[in-house]
Amino acid sequence: MGYEYGIILKNGEYTKAIKALTEAFQSFSEQWVVEGGENGFSLLCPVDEKWPDRLQVNIQTAGKHDGIVPEGSLYLLFCSYLDGKERQRALDCIESALIRLGYAYEMDDL
Repeated sequence: MGYEYGIILKNGEYTKAIKALTEAFQSFSEQWVVEGGENGFSLLCPVDEKWPDRLQVNIQTAGKHDGIVPEGSLYLLFCSYLDGKERQRALDCIESALIRLGYAYEMDDL
């Protein structure tokens, strides 16, 4: 089962946030690989051929009001297939990177 969170930056740039998050997840796991660009990234488990994507973070534009994300607003969409402690570590990694950038944000599940 996957989990989705919407992250709205109250101050800050989304592309700068993605860059910082991509760098932060480089050290998340020695056996996993981070791939991405300026609009998002994925954390991949190369040995799992069926479900290699463990999590993704992408810049999205809300198509409708969904939870904390008003229609037409930019937000970060965090999709995770991690459970338990690994999922919490990923959320902590995101929060730490945004705090280091000095960004105010709101995060909620979708």
